[in-house]
Amino acid sequence: MSQIINIKLKPIDDYFFGKENLDKKGDANYFLKSNHLPQVTTVLGAIRYWLLIATNNFENNSIKDKAKASKDIGDKSYVVGKPFQLGKIEKVSNLFLLDKDNQKFIPAPSWLDKEGAQFDWNDALDAAILPGYNAKEYYPSLFTNGSAEKSYDSIFTESEYSHNRKNDRNNDQEDSFFKTQTFRLKDNFSFGLTVWLRDDLKINKESCIFKMGGENKLFQLEIIETTLLSEQDILKSYTNNQYPKIVFTSDAYLPELKKSDYLFGIINTKNFRSLFAEIEKVQNYNALSKNDPAQIVKSELKQLLEAGSVLYFKETQQANDFISCHLKNQSLSKAGFNHYILLNPKENQTI
Repeated sequence: MSQIINIKLKPIDDYFFGKENLDKKGDANYFLKSNHLPQVTTVLGAIRYWLLIATNNFENNSIKDKAKASKDIGDKSYVVGKPFQLGKIEKVSNLFLLDKDNQKFIPAPSWLDKEGAQFDWNDALDAAILPGYNAKEYYPSLFTNGSAEKSYDSIFTESEYSHNRKNDRNNDQEDSFFKTQTFRLKDNFSFGLTVWLRDDLKINKESCIFKMGGENKLFQLEIIETTLLSEQDILKSYTNNQYPKIVFTSDAYLPELKKSDYLFGIINTKNFRSLFAEIEKVQNYNALSKNDPAQIVKSELKQLLEAGSVLYFKETQQANDFISCHLKNQSLSKAGFNHYILLNPKENQTI
């Protein structure tokens, strides 16, 4: 048996979650823009950090017993494509949102088609066409609790700040100035996550405050006892009347994805690069030095399908073949990637 813990991560103020930030020439951009949501690896880092606090193994910004920490949270960060080996952390869910009543919201399928969609086959293009959908139009990303959708604008507030790298008002060198874009959650929304821990890991379940993401922003972590709806129940009303479809409820890493693997896709992509650290090489766990390769290094750049992306299939067997080929990687799913729901059109059920 595992300990199954629902966690609420609430920003104390605004927050900054970094992303690959290059201009058109590939150079560093002076305007640093935050992601709305933390990357999966950022959340994993936060959970490991919290467990150090919750097991009384953190003091003066440092790990007290590195051997114990290695057993409890693993001695290395998780790297996409590598085995999931984070000590007594068995797995984590995909990230979701919680409203003020702890009601769960997950990414809604891109281009909502609750009423069903009839595909037309175009011989000239040798491809399926979805009438009513225009890939050149902007369809806003949404979150859903199963009965209502919320737009990003109704959840996130954006702010901008100007900075001087040298904290010197008289320094007028152009490259010393930069801007940051941060976000804040509206209406008492919080980030949510479910964590599975080994039974023998004894933790303090009191709420705590710690730093997470860029700019050392503060978050409150709280364990909640609320029973949360399953993703199957949340998405069951989004079943298509004609075709089975996979809705990704987390970002997905599918390096071998081919157009021939599915009938039609409504897909958004994003660049992803994670930071990698080892416990034995970190001196100050609360303030990792990104400029010190002995403490922390960057992984290679990867491309992900964003949560909410949808793939349609001619029949359920093709969908099941796709799952067997692309979505059976336990390491990725344990880390919070490649979470999905397969919606069956005929029985109006999830599989």
